[in-house]
This record gives sequence, structure tokens and C-alpha cells, in this order.
Amino acid sequence: MAHPDDFELLKAVENATSYYLIDEDKTQPQNTRRTYTRPQKEWKEWCAEKALPSIPPEWPKPYSQGGVLPADLVDEGKLVWFLDEKVVSRAPKTGSRAKNKRRRWAEGAAERKAKKAETASLDDPAGPSGPDDSCITVAVKTAVDKTELTSEDEEEPFKSALTLKFNTVRTYGNAITRLWAEQRTRRINGQMLNPSPHPRGFANKAIYRYLLRQTHEKGREEWADRMVGTIKDAYSPAKIPEHTRCAWGLKEKACGLRTSVDFLFGNHMLLRSSNRRPIELADCFCLECPNEGVKVHNNPTYAFVVVMNQGKTNQNGRIEYGACLRHRDPYACLVGQLAFWLFFRWQVEREPFPDFSRPEKWYNIKILRQQKDRPTAGLSYQTSHAWTRRLYSHVGIKTSKASHAPRVAATQNADMAGVPEAQIRRAGRWNMGDSMIGCYLTSLPYAFMRASADFSPEWAGSYFIPRSTVLPSAWLRSQIWPQADFWFQAFKDTSHEMAEVFENKATGAFIELLGWLRVVLLQDAPFLERDFPSHPIFKDPVFKTDEYKNFAASVLRVSEEPREDSQAELIQKAIPAIAEKVRGVEAGIYSLKKTVETEVLSLKAEVTRLKDEIQERNKAEITIVTTISPFGRTHRQTVRYEQQQQGIPTSSQRRQSLSPETRAPVAARAPTVITTTTELPPQIGLPRTIRTVRDLVRLWRHGLAGYMDSVDALEKRWGSQWRLRNERQLFSTRKRIVDEVVSRSQANGRPEDESARQLDEERGQRSLDWLFKQLKGAHRPK
Repeated sequence: MAHPDDFELLKAVENATSYYLIDEDKTQPQNTRRTYTRPQKEWKEWCAEKALPSIPPEWPKPYSQGGVLPADLVDEGKLVWFLDEKVVSRAPKTGSRAKNKRRRWAEGAAERKAKKAETASLDDPAGPSGPDDSCITVAVKTAVDKTELTSEDEEEPFKSALTLKFNTVRTYGNAITRLWAEQRTRRINGQMLNPSPHPRGFANKAIYRYLLRQTHEKGREEWADRMVGTIKDAYSPAKIPEHTRCAWGLKEKACGLRTSVDFLFGNHMLLRSSNRRPIELADCFCLECPNEGVKVHNNPTYAFVVVMNQGKTNQNGRIEYGACLRHRDPYACLVGQLAFWLFFRWQVEREPFPDFSRPEKWYNIKILRQQKDRPTAGLSYQTSHAWTRRLYSHVGIKTSKASHAPRVAATQNADMAGVPEAQIRRAGRWNMGDSMIGCYLTSLPYAFMRASADFSPEWAGSYFIPRSTVLPSAWLRSQIWPQADFWFQAFKDTSHEMAEVFENKATGAFIELLGWLRVVLLQDAPFLERDFPSHPIFKDPVFKTDEYKNFAASVLRVSEEPREDSQAELIQKAIPAIAEKVRGVEAGIYSLKKTVETEVLSLKAEVTRLKDEIQERNKAEITIVTTISPFGRTHRQTVRYEQQQQGIPTSSQRRQSLSPETRAPVAARAPTVITTTTELPPQIGLPRTIRTVRDLVRLWRHGLAGYMDSVDALEKRWGSQWRLRNERQLFSTRKRIVDEVVSRSQANGRPEDESARQLDEERGQRSLDWLFKQLKGAHRPK
């Protein structure tokens, strides 16, 4: 008999399980929930139609494996039965396939009717030139035709021979499999509600394979568009500026600018619609990129970054980033379009400027807002989809996708531009399961960012925006969002009354972004004003001032002037490998410099300590041992200092002794200093990066730059004292291979490099240890 406490424990488990199952259902992505609701409802209705028994009170005791489960409990057999009977053979009611099928049926019916009418006119004995009572004949003929069509030739109603495609059937299977998972988790009588194994077994997979085999054949029968889902089902980068021009030319200015920003978010950051629409002001910031672009004084390179912790594939708050650089073309620049969109909202439409005094006053303001008077309400999917389709039709972008098209097209365009696959994966957040990328790296795909900005993805020095070199004056910047000056001052002045506001890092980051967007807007404005002078944005008084006109003329002039690359840029363009090697050498020199500086400081501290000890001793012998070389050499210095009885003179005494009146012969006053220097042999291990015979011979003859001298030079100077004790066998094996190279070169009269190459060819993909064993076996006496 069960103890009463057991029932309480079981009840507590069931309550906790039910609570989190309900929470999981609420937090499920909206589109997924909408998609799964209908199949699960049809499953339950189908189970009711089959009059399956209800769940007995003592369940699951009467359950036997292989039997049919009661009610709507899911198992593999019932799922396959349901799919075969209700889903696989069902005709689609909506969609392009059903629409095209009805259109072809209507066209065929019209052709058949026309052909029948033509045949009837040819069979008429009166013909078109019959007697005057032809009207009576026609009336009689019409009545006959009507009777004949009603009885025999009337067109049958439209019946679609189409069936659902694989993806739709799989969606039904996924929805019902999720229902099985919920049933598996729920408890009844202390046990699982659904004791059956996973329904996706062999039979379930067989029905999926059957549908996949039929997909291609059905497509041919239905005359489906063969370019859907291919690389042609996208748009080229040339369509991006056209999209922006179309958005600026719409009568609905706010909707046009908002749709342009929405489109560019997807194109430059590979964001899904579910990621773009919830973006808020507090999610945005700018990040300086010190290694990107041509270095120009007072003109650092910034990246626009969006941080995300939600989306279709991110329901658990994982930190993800989207980033982009300014585009070469102002019409394809997300940063510039975002600046114009915020300017339109806050300075044209007079939407209230954000109050940054507390997070709750501005955190919820959306980038893609719904309406002017509701800045915290996000844009709905239906509205975004409708405006996206509208602009696509105006621009001529023909694609089977709408909101997802930028993510697809930008990925394909980056691949064709030569961006490495790893960079594309990082840009699209397809590898965020990697802990290193998700938690430690910045996750900014710089190669992808350069390619999407219309620059070479291969090297950072290719990025250069000429218009960014002309900086606007402080007065011009202050005319863009004048309300922000108060916050800029508080951000810079730590003694400001609102300085404590910027303890919130998001506030400081967005204020910094606004400062950059001010400059970007003024630098991009001359190009768009030239094409859209009557746009409401350019009716603002700042664009009518002489100072702005002079600034705009300078921006246009600089952008149109041809620019010559520097010598460093020419090297990087012509020989990227050499440029990369030079950068590596520079980095090595810099690291070595820092190491030497650290050692010098340490040495100075050691000398100071020794001076303090000398003052306390009359006679001492000090040994200083310090390593100041990256090659492991040790320098030993012995100093013997004989102290006179008068002691170490003070600083004032030393100054007096240097005067002409008190100066005495040095030999009479100075202590005796005996210095001997002995250099000990270094201790160097053979590098483990040597994989070929040619590299081994180079190490033996020339050494390894930045690591060790040649082995020949070390052997000549130190003998065997420089080798590590635990590497004697390794040294012997490598020396045996070098000796073989020397032997072959002397026998054949060829250079050692050719003999080494011959040994590498004989070795193939095998290791140097394998080669040593072969050489050792070949010379072993038989």
C-alpha cells in the first residue's frame, strides 16, 4: 500500500512539470506555435473520428508494447496511419501551386469552349450568309446547345490533382512528435502518460523517403519554376541602391525609410525578420576597429553593432551580435539610413527625443517602430511583409521569399565575393554553439563586413570611405538632434549633474553611437539631397545654411577626386602574402621589444637592490645572474667591490668631489672593481613544427628566424652543450636524415635542397620518424 506522502510527492512533481510545460508553450516562437496548432488539432479530431478508447483510470498498467494507444496518445503506428490517410494525399487549398493549377484549368476550359463554339459554327447549315430568318435558327440552336451542354458537354467542376509537398507533411510530423514529447513528460499514476518509444522510427522515415522521391516528379508534372530555391532566387548587390532610392521616393516617407532600414538590417547583418523587428535603441552601439581601413588622422574606423538575445533560434537569452561597416555607396549604407531614419523621427515628425535619465524611460523604444505615437510598439510581421513586397515589385526584385530574401541573397553575394565560409557562418550566427565564439571572441566577421560594404574581404587595408575624411564643424553637429547636447556634455564631463546616469553602460554606448551618427548623416546628406531635394528631411533649416553648403561641396569634391594608394597599400594589393608576412614580423619585433623593456626594468630594479646592500657591507662579492635574451643564453657577471673606510659618499659629497678645487686623482679614491663575464651555453629544444626534410635542412644550415641560430653554428660553438638532455634521441634521428641528404648530394653532385626534395617525395605523407627508420634499416648489416 502506498504511503500518503508518496501521493503528495507525485502531486508536487506533476504540478512542477505542468507549470514548465505551460511556460515552454508560451515562450515557443510565435510562427512555430501557429504552425503546430492546426496539425495537433487535426490529430485530436482524427483520433476522435476513429473512436479510439479513452485513457483508462489505471493507465499505463494495461499498456502492452505493440498495441494501439488509447485516445490521442501518439505512437509511430498511429502517426504513420494519420499521415497516410489525412495528409499525404490531401490537395493544397492555398498557395502558388494551387493558384497556378486553377489558372491553367481555367485557361484550358476557355480554350475548349472556344473550340466547341468554332466547331458548332462550322456545322451550321445556314452559315453566316443564310436567309433572313437566321435569327430564329440561331435562337433554336442556342436552346439546343444549352440542352446539350447541360446533359453531356458541361465542364466538370475543378478538381485538383495536387498533393502536399514534403515540407508540409514533415511539418505535420514534427507537430505531432512535439505532442508526443509533451505526453511523455506528463505524469499519470506516478508514471509517464505516454510510455511508447519515439514515433520517428523506421516506418515514419520510410514515408518521408517516399515523399522525397516523389518531389522531383511532381515538380515536373506541375511545371514548377525550376529556379525557385536556387542561386537565381535572390538579388544582386546592384539592387540594394535601387531599393533605397525607391524607398526615398515613396509618398509614405516614414514607411519608406523604415522599410529601407529593415531591408538593410537583413542584408548587412544577415538578420531574420524575427531578429530585426524587436531591435531597440539600447541594443545598438558603435565599436572602434583599430585594424580596419586606411589610417587617417582623427578619422578612426567604427563598426555599427547590434546585440541580440532573442530570435527564432535563440530562445534562451544567448548573446549574439550583428555588425556592419559604412558602405562605399551612401545609398547602400545601413549606418547612414539609420541616421536619416532617426533624424526623420526626432527632428521632422517631432517624436519625443529619448530621456536617458533612467533605463525604463528609453530602453523599450524600437528601431522599427509601429507608429509615431507608439515608439515602443514593434512592427508586426504582416506590415513588414507587405511593405517589403511592395518595394520589391517597384524595384524589380523577383524572389520567392520576402523578409528572408536579404539573409539568403547577402549570404550568396558574400560567397561569390570570396568571403571564407567560416566568416559567413559567424556573420549569420550559424556556429554560435561554439563556446569560444559565443563567450570569448567578439564574434565580428570582419571579412564579411568588408565584403558587404563593397570592399575586398581579404585584407583590412582595402576599407576606405573618402567622404568620411571631411569632418563637420561642431556647430553643424549640434544642429542634428540639439536635445542630445545635454547628454553629450554629461557623457564627457564626470562632474556633470547627470554623470551618474552613464554608470549604465548601455546609455553611454548609445550616446556615443548618436555622436557618430551625427557625423555620418552630415557626410551622406549631400548625395541624397542631390537626388531628393524636396524630401522633408532636407527642409530642415540646417541644410539651408551656408556652412552646410560649403561642407557638402567639400564632401562631394573629395568623393569625386581620384585617390592614389600609398606604397604600403600597393604592396598589400599586389602581394597579400608578403604584406601578411611583414605584419607578422612587425608584430614579432614589437613583442621582442616589449620583452627587452621588461627585462631592462627588472635589471634596473636588481641593480638598485644591490646598491642598497653594498652600502651595508665593507667588502662584498656579488653575483648577478639574469637572462635577457629570447634565445635562452645566460650571462653571469661577478663584481668585486672593495669599500674604503669613509663609506659610500652621499650625493652632495659626490657633487663636491667633482668641483675643480676638491677633485683628486681617481686612482686614489675609487674602489677597486673587478669584472669578469662568462657566457654559458643556451638550452634550446628543436622546434616541433618541422615536418619536411627541406625545412629540416634549412634549420640545420640557416636556423629559424626569431627562435634559434643554425644547428651547424650551435654545434661549432658549443658542441653538444646547447642541446636539451631529453632530446638526445630526437637530435640523433634528425641528424641521421640530414647526413643522408649530405651523402646523396655528394654522390650525385646536386644541391642539398634537391636531395631533400627527393627524400620528401619518397616519404610522401609519412612522418620524419618513419623516414629515419627506413634509413636506419637500409644501412643495417645483414
